[in-house]
Amino acid sequence: MTLLNLNEIEKKAYRSTFQDGLWDIFLGLLLLNLAVGALLANRGVSERLNMIILTALGVLIVLAFVIGKKRITVPRMGVVKFGPKRKRKIWKSRLILLGSVLAGLIVFLAALLISYHPAGRPKILFLLPAAWVANTIIVFSLLAYYLDCARLYAYGLLFALPVPCQIILKKFFGVNLITMTLAVSAAVMIFVGTLLLNRFLRDHPLPMKEL
Repeated sequence: MTLLNLNEIEKKAYRSTFQDGLWDIFLGLLLLNLAVGALLANRGVSERLNMIILTALGVLIVLAFVIGKKRITVPRMGVVKFGPKRKRKIWKSRLILLGSVLAGLIVFLAALLISYHPAGRPKILFLLPAAWVANTIIVFSLLAYYLDCARLYAYGLLFALPVPCQIILKKFFGVNLITMTLAVSAAVMIFVGTLLLNRFLRDHPLPMKEL
């Protein structure tokens, strides 16, 4: 078997890890978690309690994803060991995710501090939505490239669009629909993930156990 064939096999095995739909559902649930946070904020829930609830839900979502991979994907696909080049891509994607989380925390803390600034709402506050849009599009584009998963380009837009949509709706129609816009984007990803998961379960049944 030639090196080219081995590389193609590794590439197909790598891409197959994103065909079970669990990543799509995971990302959709994370965005839905933000919709829950927006809903709680609109209902007057305190920032501290809101963060506690969102953190708890986020932990549950991550645990569900890990368990799903272990119970659904691994028994059907096995554990694949990738070569050095592919491992470097995986590590780069993890660093991008870590950087995205840190950037998100900085933006959140900045928004929190500015919102309670005694001088009111300075002009820099209006840059935070732009920072959110830029961060999500750049991060998801890099992840799509390093993880060889083209759907992530679209998911970057789905993560980014609710914020500018809410700004437009608020300015021209005077309505606050951020919960709905976040939920709609999340529903698209969850729907796609559910379709992929059903197809994955159909195409990759559990192997028969040896007697």
